[in-house]
Amino acid sequence: MYLATITKYMSVSLFVLAVLNAFGLLNLPVAYLLGFSFSALFFTIIDVLDQKGKDKRDPFAFRKTKEVIYFLAVTTFMVVPFIKVNWDNTVLTKLNDTTVLLSVGIIFLINSLKYNKMVSEELDRVIQDHIQGMVDSEAHRKMVQEITDEAIREVNVEEVTREAIDKIYKEEQRRLGSE
Repeated sequence: MYLATITKYMSVSLFVLAVLNAFGLLNLPVAYLLGFSFSALFFTIIDVLDQKGKDKRDPFAFRKTKEVIYFLAVTTFMVVPFIKVNWDNTVLTKLNDTTVLLSVGIIFLINSLKYNKMVSEELDRVIQDHIQGMVDSEAHRKMVQEITDEAIREVNVEEVTREAIDKIYKEEQRRLGSE
């Protein structure tokens, strides 16, 4: 519960930060934006791994990998803005833009994969319902009964029984001969 609350308020704080920045009430250095962008990219990758784990029906899939990526996400969020690197602002801006585009691209990919999975599951459900409706119908039962009755009428029980006894006898003889 606490993690969800902390995450919620962190996201609200980032929304406030974005609004203040949009209205020019504060000036965010490119290094801050770069740290936020990298963090967003890492959280997006974690979402991809979570989705893969759900697809595998294994809640612990990629657990160690996600731990490392969580560490990187928080570290880039908290540390990158304070690292003293004398990079040109154009390099930082290019890195920031690339990271944002990667994050957004991955988010769109995740959403399309989730949508495709949802459509596939709904189609499977509709097909299963339709098949079940057909199997449960009286017409289906009558058809199966007619086919079964016809197969029984066509089979000469006495002849089939004799053939089975002959096969059993021959197999028994073969087995006794090999011992």
